[in-house]
Amino acid sequence: MMTIATPRPAGKRERTRQAILNAAMQIIASKGLEAASIDELMQQAGMARGTFYNYFQSREDVLNAVVEQIRDHLHEQIEARIPASVSAPETIVACMMYGVLQYSLDHPCIGWVLVRLGGDNDWFAPYDVDSRQFPRADDALLAMVKRDMPFLIIHTYIEGTVNTLLRRALKQHLSIDQ
Repeated sequence: MMTIATPRPAGKRERTRQAILNAAMQIIASKGLEAASIDELMQQAGMARGTFYNYFQSREDVLNAVVEQIRDHLHEQIEARIPASVSAPETIVACMMYGVLQYSLDHPCIGWVLVRLGGDNDWFAPYDVDSRQFPRADDALLAMVKRDMPFLIIHTYIEGTVNTLLRRALKQHLSIDQ
């Protein structure tokens, strides 16, 4: 079982919310959020169903919180660690892709969450480059994109490639060295 390491939340409310998010990550990793009921999610968290509605309105709200938390954590653990000396756009993108793959293999629960959510495009709104969530990687992708190719297309291609490689690596059909 792997959850995102976060500083211990200050109060009971924050700890309870984090426990629900951790349970959601475990369920998403094992079978996807759509396959799980709120009852199952709360059973995994070790809490009563009514507690869920004190923190979230729906499974979609939980998913959005999980996606946001993973995105923030990936930025902290991967993009922020690309050496400052790396400047070639292709190298920055390669470092980001490798970082996501390696981190996900080191933390398989997170890896499976990324695979399950990445394969279900209904959950993700189109990525907005103006959000500046991954500025170095986004800038590198923009530098690589030809003028006749929209950023969203190249971003979707890279995301799909990472998702495919990650799924194969987590199933041990491919090694990180390959």
